[in-house]
Amino acid sequence: RFGVSEDAILEGRREQGFTALMEHQYQRAQAYYAKARAALPAEAKGTMIAARMMDAIYSRILEQMHATGYQTLVRRERLSKLKKAGILAGFLLESTGRRLVGG
Repeated sequence: RFGVSEDAILEGRREQGFTALMEHQYQRAQAYYAKARAALPAEAKGTMIAARMMDAIYSRILEQMHATGYQTLVRRERLSKLKKAGILAGFLLESTGRRLVGG
């Protein structure tokens, strides 16, 4: 469909259709993330902190891949420990606030 061979990907060669393939996969991943978020009942948000943190981390990595033009064959996208700690802190504050107000 995109004209990208499996061998090229495995060898780290960027063929002509690679960006279109990655953009397609990016759109699919975004749709799956949105569907998963919509399926999470509001009352479960307080108990599904680990899943929500993974969503936050992997969504940001996906956005980095998109922003850098899908350089996935030559570099690995990751979040710094500081960014991950910030995500954790945000969820901990949210959880603490929820407990303080009785929710």
